[in-house]
Amino acid sequence: MSEASAAQAESRNKGILGKIEEIGNKVPHPAMIFVYLIAFVILLSTVLGIFGVGITEQMLAPAEPEQVTVTDWGGTDAPVQVYPESYEPGYVVQEVTTTIRPLLSVEGIRFIFTSFV
Repeated sequence: MSEASAAQAESRNKGILGKIEEIGNKVPHPAMIFVYLIAFVILLSTVLGIFGVGITEQMLAPAEPEQVTVTDWGGTDAPVQVYPESYEPGYVVQEVTTTIRPLLSVEGIRFIFTSFV
């Protein structure tokens, strides 16, 4: 009887830390979690690539700057450079569309094996 009561007392003393340990023992090894995540990303990219899912976003791109004109008015040794009135770097809003490329295609498998870090 004393052994049974000792086991009950020990299980009561575990409390929250004992439950955390039990849950932690059920979690798979971190390397396996990483492998599962890789498989999930590969399958997700394949499904989204088959359906042609993509994203369109707006990006700022620098505008073409005004060119400095060089004119030769004659009579001097150096040409005269005419600069624009003021230089303000301009930006143009461009829409860029990026589509998802499936990783289970030939190109995707080639990408996986050539882009190891």
